[in-house]
Amino acid sequence: MKKFSGLNVGVDDPIWQDFALGYGLDNQQLLKFYRFYRLLYEFNQETNLTCISGLSECINYHFKDSLAVKDFVDLPQVGAFVDVGTGAGFPAIPLKILFPDLFVVLIEVKRKKIEFLDRVIQDLQLENVEICPLDWRTFLRKTDYDVNLFFARASVSVDELMRIFKPTCYYKNSKVFYWASLNWVCQESQRLFFRNEFFYNIKNKKRKLVLFSR
Repeated sequence: MKKFSGLNVGVDDPIWQDFALGYGLDNQQLLKFYRFYRLLYEFNQETNLTCISGLSECINYHFKDSLAVKDFVDLPQVGAFVDVGTGAGFPAIPLKILFPDLFVVLIEVKRKKIEFLDRVIQDLQLENVEICPLDWRTFLRKTDYDVNLFFARASVSVDELMRIFKPTCYYKNSKVFYWASLNWVCQESQRLFFRNEFFYNIKNKKRKLVLFSR
């Protein structure tokens, strides 16, 4: 397992200050991102939460990549979202830190990752965050959260995501944002719900978000 770098870099370092300036973070929000990174290191010693181990890489390809969706949906106006297969908390935790008033549901089935998420929620004092330990299909069948926005970043497949649009599903009128690879192409079975794709850059890498809805 890779050793994390940047643990001896404080929040006064330019790499953290540039991140704070770019996203308009106040001191409390910046400290939460800093603590989040350190928790990733702590838990990654025993649980494979992420293969990204450098501070710069984590800020760019976890934090900034998660926050990119804010440019394509008005999150404060929506007020809530579900993170499908959140894993180590991406994109949910960075978005929750940036927009603390959001109500967030984290879908995660792996016990070790749930333990990590519990620790993050407690240590960062995040309110209105719920962890749902159900698999995706069971979540769609058995829950009725007042939420109509879903995010999926490197979790379930697009075909699995499309189950949300079944006529009998409680969440059938939701919007779903999917972090796709650049070579992803919409299949015929998915075309009915495909609405748009958005491109953005993280450092020197081009990234793509895909929007699905009824």
